[in-house]
Amino acid sequence: MDVESSDTARSIEFYCGLLGWTQETAGAEFNDYVPFSKNGHRVAGMVANQSGTPDLWTVSLKTADADATGAAIVEHGGQVVFNHAVPGRGTMVGLAGILDATGYLAARQTAHWMPYFGVEDADAAASVVTGLGGTQLDPVTDSPFGRMAHLEDATGVPLTIIQVGRP
Repeated sequence: MDVESSDTARSIEFYCGLLGWTQETAGAEFNDYVPFSKNGHRVAGMVANQSGTPDLWTVSLKTADADATGAAIVEHGGQVVFNHAVPGRGTMVGLAGILDATGYLAARQTAHWMPYFGVEDADAAASVVTGLGGTQLDPVTDSPFGRMAHLEDATGVPLTIIQVGRP
């Protein structure tokens, strides 16, 4: 999972402050990709958004044959947005068309992935969001899955925090 950010410094501060992540930079040969880790495990990454489109989270799914998967997506009505080799990794295929959710979204929203990030204490996590430059969109509430709140990060990317583990 990667976040595309128009202000990588603000995004690093937000995610490291909210979720306790650490960051490093992969270097210019990888377009200054920023891997995030927690407790020594890679959890996400970030790339600079230079496209002028809204910042957002993207999701990567592993497949044995990216080209065949892309062809199957097209065959079933989806669209291949890009297809390129990633040195030392394989092929990356960008897809669109899983669901056009336009009719379900508020006027200012675009279709997007809604990532859920586990936190130990949803109330404590929500209390630091505005100080990190983000926005809390609704109060922390109980759900059948845990206490949760919908947020926007420091550049307006939607995400949800959810309390995991024992209360």
